[in-house]
Amino acid sequence: LKNSNSKDYKIKTSLNTKQIEDLRKLSTNYITLRTEYKRYYPNEKNAAYVVGHMNSNNQGVYGLEKSYNDKLNGKYGMEIYMRGLGGMELSHNGKIMSFPSSNGETVVSTIDMRIQNIVCEEGEKLFQSYKPKKLTAIVMDPNNGDILAMENFSRYDPNNPREGRTDSEREEISKLEGENLINKYYSMWRSFAINDQYEPGSVFKLITAAAAIEEGAADYNSQYNCDGFIKDIKGLVIRCYRWYEPHGKQNLVQAMNNSCNPAFVQMIRQIGKERFFNYLKGFGFGEKTGIELVGETKGIIPTSIEGLGEANFATLSYGHGIAVSPIQMITAGCAIVNGGKLLKPRIVLKTIDKHNNKVFENDVIVRRQVISKKTSDILLDLLEHGVMEGTSDGAKIEGYRIGGKSGTSIKFIGGKYRDDIAAASYFGVFPVDNPQYSVLVIADEVFSGSVGGNKVAAPMVKGIIKGIIADQIGRASCRERV
Repeated sequence: LKNSNSKDYKIKTSLNTKQIEDLRKLSTNYITLRTEYKRYYPNEKNAAYVVGHMNSNNQGVYGLEKSYNDKLNGKYGMEIYMRGLGGMELSHNGKIMSFPSSNGETVVSTIDMRIQNIVCEEGEKLFQSYKPKKLTAIVMDPNNGDILAMENFSRYDPNNPREGRTDSEREEISKLEGENLINKYYSMWRSFAINDQYEPGSVFKLITAAAAIEEGAADYNSQYNCDGFIKDIKGLVIRCYRWYEPHGKQNLVQAMNNSCNPAFVQMIRQIGKERFFNYLKGFGFGEKTGIELVGETKGIIPTSIEGLGEANFATLSYGHGIAVSPIQMITAGCAIVNGGKLLKPRIVLKTIDKHNNKVFENDVIVRRQVISKKTSDILLDLLEHGVMEGTSDGAKIEGYRIGGKSGTSIKFIGGKYRDDIAAASYFGVFPVDNPQYSVLVIADEVFSGSVGGNKVAAPMVKGIIKGIIADQIGRASCRERV
C-alpha cells in the first residue's frame, strides 16, 4: 500500500489465491502485490536448532541458516536499460549493463537423519516423563568430530518459529509485546547444546582421571580412602553421596565405579593445581569449540591458577564450581575415548552447487593431542567397568560393550544449592573396543523422585544406542538380501 508520501506499507502477507484475484480486480494504483519467497522445512521440528530458520526478509536467524546465509542465498540477476523520453532507445537494444543471477549453494550437514530421528523419539520420552526445564542430546563421531545428531527439547517449528512450543508458552506469547516478545522468541530459539552452560557434575570426573593417569599420579594400583567426608577445607565439608556407609579403601576402578567424591578430591590434589589447570585448558574448557553455529558460549572456568582456591579446586574434581556447554563436554569426552585428540566439532561436511560440484569442503581438524592413547585406553576400560558393575549401569545392553559415566549436579538456586533439583547427565560411548559413537544427554532442572543421571539420562542414552544398533542390523540385513 502506497500513501501520499510514496512510502510502502505492508498490510497483509500470505494471501490465498482468491484474495490475490480480488485485489487484481480493484481499479487502484495504491495497492501493489509483491511475490515473497518462504523457506519450507520438510522435517518440521526435527533438527530445528541445527538448521535454524529465516525471517521475512529471507535472512537466516539461527542455526546453519544464519551461519551459511550468504552461501545459501545466491544472488539476483539484473539488467540495466537506457531509454530516452518517450521510450526512444539510446543504445543498441537499450541494454547497457547485465549482471547474471546465481543460485545459492547447497549445504551438506553431518547430521545422520536416522540417528536424529532416534534421538527425537527417545528425547520426547524423557521430556514427557521428567519434564525438565530443558533437555539436550548430542551424538558425535569421536574419530572425526562429526555431529551425527543434535536436539533440544522442547522443540520449535522453523516453519512457524514464532509459535510457542507448548500450550503455556503460546498463552505467554499472546500476552507479550515489544521488546519482551522479541526476547521471548530468542529464548525459544536458543540451543542448550551450544548457547547455554551447566555444571557437569560427575561426568567431569573423566577429566580428573585422565589428568591423573597421564601425569602418573594414578594407575590401577592407586589407593583412595573414603570415610564419607572431606573436612580439612575451611568453611566447607565435602560429602560422599554414600556418607552414611563410606566406601572405605578403593582402587582406581572402584573409585570410578563408585563415583566417590572424596576419592576424586584426593586424586586432584595428587595432580596439583598447576598441572590440572593445564589439562582444564587442554581439554578445551573456557574456550569455544569453533562449531559453526551462532552464539556459542565459552563457559566459565577459573581465570588463573592464583584464583583457584582450595575449596574450588577440590569441588572442581567432581565437576562443581565450573560451567561448561554441552558441546564442550562431549568434545572433551570424545578426546577421552579417541586416543586423546581434541577435535573441532564438525556440523557441515561441504557445500555444493546446482550441478553437485563441490564448492567448499570442511576438513577434520585436530586441535591438539591432550592425552596419550595409553591413557585413553585405560579410561575406556574404566568407562566399561562403570557400566558393567558401577553406578553408571543405566545404559547397559546385554551382549554389547558400552562405556558410560553418569553425572548429577545439584542446582544453585536462590542463593543456595538445592538437593532436590539437579542437572542429570550421562556420557556414553559405543562400542568400547572401537569407539564409533559418543552420546551426551543432559536434563536440566529435574524435580521428581531420584534426580541422578543414571536414572534420568542413562535410559535415553541406552535407547539411542539400541536404536543405532537396530538400524545397523537392519541395514546389514538389507544388504544381505540384495
